Amino acid sequence: MRGRLLSACLVCLVFLGPWGAAIRAADPSGWRRLQGAERAAVLRRLAEARRRVRTFQADFVEVRRVPPLARELRYSGRLYYRAEGFLLLRYREPLDHVIRVRGGEVLFYVPGSGTADVVALSEARGMAGRPDLFGGGPAAFTGEVWAGSGAYRLVEGDPQSGRRVEIDLDGGSLLARRIRIEADGGAVTEIRLARSLENAPLPPEVADFAPPPGTEIHRVGGP
Repeated sequence: MRGRLLSACLVCLVFLGPWGAAIRAADPSGWRRLQGAERAAVLRRLAEARRRVRTFQADFVEVRRVPPLARELRYSGRLYYRAEGFLLLRYREPLDHVIRVRGGEVLFYVPGSGTADVVALSEARGMAGRPDLFGGGPAAFTGEVWAGSGAYRLVEGDPQSGRRVEIDLDGGSLLARRIRIEADGGAVTEIRLARSLENAPLPPEVADFAPPPGTEIHRVGGP
């Protein structure tokens, strides 16, 4: 369950840690690589859009293809983000469960289970050591920016490891449409968003979410 936390966080925040390999010099799908002032202008817009977002909600579908497995893995649900450090992922498929990030802690809860796990965000598998894509600001982003038909694409990665992250953004709102993560070993994760809402109030049952009274809380890791 915790391994999916990173992917969904990335969908919501659209600010990824460094992954992947360099994109091909020419892309047959019609994407044009931006350089100089054009590239800088897109990154400025993205930074402004990031500052503007106070809340964000979207349905997500995450599909994973792992080489040893014959069938792809599919997860779906809805995510809710608030700029003050709150993220809630409500998975509906294949198992109804909740992941909540708040106050530096991650809570994992399956409705009706009577128990919940809590772990420090820094210790959650897949989260530690993956910094914000922009770090100190857009100038810190060293990846590639591409323009397509009504969209932009960001590509960041490490050519030595063969890892790659590719993010497609709506050309107007700059919200993420698709995220594709290629990991070393050939595993591929693709995430798509739908029914996005920006700066709409979060539902009370989301904003105030907590396991029901009487739920047994297990703290994982730590000293």
